[in-house]
Amino acid sequence: VLVARRYDLVPLEVLKARGEQEYEQERERREREKIRREEAMRERRKKEVEVTEEDGKIEERQAREDDVVPDSVEETSTVFRVQGGTPPKASRNFVEIDADGNPKINKTTLNVSIGDLEHAEYFQSLRPGSEITSFEIPKWMDEFIQSEAIPQANYKSNPLNQGGLAPKIVDPTTPGRSYELPSIWAEWLEETAAKGSGNVIK
Repeated sequence: VLVARRYDLVPLEVLKARGEQEYEQERERREREKIRREEAMRERRKKEVEVTEEDGKIEERQAREDDVVPDSVEETSTVFRVQGGTPPKASRNFVEIDADGNPKINKTTLNVSIGDLEHAEYFQSLRPGSEITSFEIPKWMDEFIQSEAIPQANYKSNPLNQGGLAPKIVDPTTPGRSYELPSIWAEWLEETAAKGSGNVIK
């Protein structure tokens, strides 16, 4: 069973595997927390509206949206994948960005880099004609991957490989952070990806 450093970071699918009761309790807790945050955000916005009277007219003035950071807004990290290119130095197209900007990811082993663009640009230089596909995931998901990842060297004999479910740290001598993710992580990336955050860089 995968274990995160903080209980809140564990995806509900993992909790479900541990037991239905634990899964239901945590799902209900997170739902209550979501409702609490939404109510707090509504109250906060209501207080930000100031009504003043000037020249017999009522003027409403609301704080600019970009000056307000709602409690429900999450920090994100960027996931990059280099795809396509000219054979024999081509990579398969496992991530597709749909018309709404959402990633659709093949449920397969997935090689990606997370954080900055440096590793993706380096890898693209080795794949002429390829594209860089990117999308955002919550910061906690990035931290979850980092906490569970182990080196590719001696992966099979490493007791921390979690039966082959742990992410592999690959290309450690190249720029940036890159991973080989088992298929279950590909599913979680798609499920947690920020809506509309997908992008393709030629």
